[in-house]
Amino acid sequence: MIKLIVRNLAVAAGIGNALVLSRQSGLAYAMCYKLWNDQQTRIDLTTIDRLCDVLGCSPGDLFVRETAAARSSKSAVRPIDKAAPAEAASADSTGSVTGNRCRRIRWID
Repeated sequence: MIKLIVRNLAVAAGIGNALVLSRQSGLAYAMCYKLWNDQQTRIDLTTIDRLCDVLGCSPGDLFVRETAAARSSKSAVRPIDKAAPAEAASADSTGSVTGNRCRRIRWID
């Protein structure tokens, strides 16, 4: 899998966040936010050119290829403990949920 490392290059260039990157490059903030957080799946050649101008790098510096071994170790899923009681994630009298698992909410753009 190929990943963008815009955040690393931007921090090295003295750019602290996606908003500053947006202002310096002239790209939309939403695009810069996705690039900053490595959520962008497609990128235009003009966008690559602007990023290279702002970050002072070549197009090849923006991309890193992640090996299959690194991907498999990151995506390893912990097995669920079947011996845990079923009421471990139940709500208590105050309405808060107890348990050790967080649920991640993902916004769709």
